[in-house]
Amino acid sequence: MRYKFEIEENYVVLRESEDGQKLQEIFRELSSQSMFSIILEKKELFAEDELITLQDQVNDFEDNYGILIAVGSEKFRNTLEAIGSESIIWLPTKDEAVEAVYMNELESQFRKELDQE
Repeated sequence: MRYKFEIEENYVVLRESEDGQKLQEIFRELSSQSMFSIILEKKELFAEDELITLQDQVNDFEDNYGILIAVGSEKFRNTLEAIGSESIIWLPTKDEAVEAVYMNELESQFRKELDQE
């Protein structure tokens, strides 16, 4: 599956697109821009290579206090929970995902302050 991305104010939205980039390419590009708050709007099931890419990204999300939220069918919930990271989750709507991004930012700021003490 291929994706296109839009950079919003505090997060990135990925959408499935036939003429987009592979997930791995997008993560590489976003990582170089220090973008670790991502909402992934998904209709189709995750392909095996996409799941491997997500598992490979777990450390980047955790190390940078980031979050990836898949929005769409509840079918994705069990798949994402199997990855075993609190940084990669499923939510049913984009509105909930946007709220989760902002909550994650607040939590990240708090963690960074604790780390500095």
